[in-house]
Amino acid sequence: MMDSNQQAVDSYKEFLLDELENSPTVGVCLTDIKGVIRYANQAFANMAGYSRVEDLIGKNAQDGFANPEDRKSLIENIVKYGSLKNFELRLIKPNGESSMVQIQATLRNSIITGIITEITLQKEYQEALEEQRRRYQLATSASGMGIWDWNLHSNTVYFSTTWKNQVGYLSEEIPDEFESWQRLLHPDDYERVHKSLYAYLDHPGPFFEIEFRMLHKDGSYRWIRNRAASLIDSAGRPYRMLGVHTDITDTKLAQDQLLKLERAVVHSPVAIAITSKSGLIEFVNPKFCELTGYPEAEVIGQNTRILNSGHHKKSFFRVLWTTILSGKTWVGNFTNIRKDGSVFIEKASISPVLNPEGEITHFIKIAEDITAKTRMERELREAKAKAEVANIYKNNFLANMSHEIRTPMNGIIGFSELLKEVDLTEEEKVRYIKIINDNCSILLNLVDDIIDVSKIEANEIKLQKSQFSLRELILELGVFYRTYRNSINRSEVEIVTRIPDYPHHEFIETDHVRLRQILTNLINNSLKFCHSGFIEFGYNLVNDKYIQFYVKDTGIGIPPDKIGIIFERFRQTDESITRKYGGTGLGLSISQGLVGLLGGNIWVESKPGAGSVFSFRIPYNPVTIPEITPVILKNPAGNLNLKGLHFLVVEDVDYNFEYLREVLRRQGARVTRAITGYQAVSQVISHPPDLVLMDLQLPEMNGYDAIKQIWEHDPDMPIIAQTSYAYPNEIQRCYDIGCFDYLVKPIRLEELFTMISKYL
Repeated sequence: MMDSNQQAVDSYKEFLLDELENSPTVGVCLTDIKGVIRYANQAFANMAGYSRVEDLIGKNAQDGFANPEDRKSLIENIVKYGSLKNFELRLIKPNGESSMVQIQATLRNSIITGIITEITLQKEYQEALEEQRRRYQLATSASGMGIWDWNLHSNTVYFSTTWKNQVGYLSEEIPDEFESWQRLLHPDDYERVHKSLYAYLDHPGPFFEIEFRMLHKDGSYRWIRNRAASLIDSAGRPYRMLGVHTDITDTKLAQDQLLKLERAVVHSPVAIAITSKSGLIEFVNPKFCELTGYPEAEVIGQNTRILNSGHHKKSFFRVLWTTILSGKTWVGNFTNIRKDGSVFIEKASISPVLNPEGEITHFIKIAEDITAKTRMERELREAKAKAEVANIYKNNFLANMSHEIRTPMNGIIGFSELLKEVDLTEEEKVRYIKIINDNCSILLNLVDDIIDVSKIEANEIKLQKSQFSLRELILELGVFYRTYRNSINRSEVEIVTRIPDYPHHEFIETDHVRLRQILTNLINNSLKFCHSGFIEFGYNLVNDKYIQFYVKDTGIGIPPDKIGIIFERFRQTDESITRKYGGTGLGLSISQGLVGLLGGNIWVESKPGAGSVFSFRIPYNPVTIPEITPVILKNPAGNLNLKGLHFLVVEDVDYNFEYLREVLRRQGARVTRAITGYQAVSQVISHPPDLVLMDLQLPEMNGYDAIKQIWEHDPDMPIIAQTSYAYPNEIQRCYDIGCFDYLVKPIRLEELFTMISKYL
């Protein structure tokens, strides 16, 4: 039994040895301790580059080793350990080719047995795979993408080094576990990401893509874009997911900055436009569209020339383009035109946009609408210039006004002093008194003019219309000025009146006083500048709606550059303080204001050295010829007899009271005085007078309140107010509180007696 088994084993050994010796891929080689080949099979001979085994016998196997170090390493390991496993080395064939082999060797009885397998193809494949791995690793490192591989069945995960580096960790610092990723997720993103991930696993698509934040080792959060795909089993369920992480933090920050910039540009209060290098518009913000009137769709692709108003010269644009093409910023003002044709002004800056190579690719224009600002600045400059001129006019006016006031005052004060002389003749006294009265009239007229200007300014002049004859008005003025001219050294000036010789209706209804005032101002103005020749005034009917008056003279005339200013307040043709002709410059301004109130307009035609023609036109309102009813006075002023009558004069100024007392006493009246309103009320109650002359401006109690209390005691008491305020509202107030009438200071004798005669 043992013999048969042994025979079988021996037979199998022989079979194996035969197979091994004749193997086409496994080489067999027996050498002594020095490496001399004692036996080899054909497979090894082929590996060593020999066609016959006999050519190898006796050669040293180590002569074919490519690396000399391999010889020493091979012998030392065999001697030391008695065997050698998986030892790899490169053989050099006689023809110079090489091959990689793997050796399994044993040492027994000074014989080394080596089993050799050629692994050239395997090594090349491994090296190719390693090269691909290295390239892939370099590519992923360069791209910044982190690789991950998740086995859903085993729940094992592989995270690449780059994946871990993205969150600031070394490879060994983060375990390859699914929980590692979960722990690093931002808490605000955790639920959203997991919900999306498991929704994808339930219904897998081509790709799974999502963005989230992961905690960096430094404590900050990094934005990650994850893109993955899955492998599907036969049941359609994912069993493996592979993906990449890309750090998009900088991109996110840039996007946020870009979004902020976009919002800033869109909502900017200034107009912004971006053009190509050639000036074609590529972008505009809403403010640009609002400013120019062009919708965005109409300007994109258009040249900026669509806004050119033609205001600027070619040299203006040459400088602009030279500046921005040189890489500098141009700043200046444009006068441009909107879509609707209106012109606007903008303050703009145009800057070049450069690429990384420093080349100009675009231009950006930022513009602010300064149309209103420019207009305001221009108006301010004009106003300043006018104010400076007005200041000059004001100073001249004040100097002239001072002259106009002080001149008559000088006559009044001077001749008043002369009247104190005891040796004056009656003729001298009469002349001095006349001079004083004339100068007082001049001052009063000046005050009236200033008051009229104030009334016109405040729109307080109320027209008092009446019916009268135009013929009589013109003839009356003619008679007056033929006498008046002599008193002002204008006797050589002929006064001519013109009334239409054709049939017409001469009676009209308008404010007789104001019409007379206008004509008087114009005639006085002509007399001032006319030393000889004539002054002609009159009227003509324009049509059935308007009547035109005129004053024509042969005076010095008006320079063309002064025509436009003579109707302005305080303006004169000669505005220096050394001017030849006097006056305040108020007359023509008052006339213009009064003509306007009457519903007309005024103008002048003049030529220096040839005289002037002032004309004005007012509405023509003809009326039926009125019946003239004379006013019947109780006591005509010329024969006024006040004997036995008691007058109470309420006046706090001594010389005003003395004047009225002396005037009334000379007519036989008894006069008493009250200084305050309280005294006036008390005296009326205790000693009722026949008439009260009540000043309105009084101490303690004013005249208005005193009149009210008097009327409560005696409603029939005649009261005449005396006031320095000739304003319509002041006069109306007098009537409203119960005054019979009013007198305006300074009070003239004729007016006083006429007023008294109405009520006594």
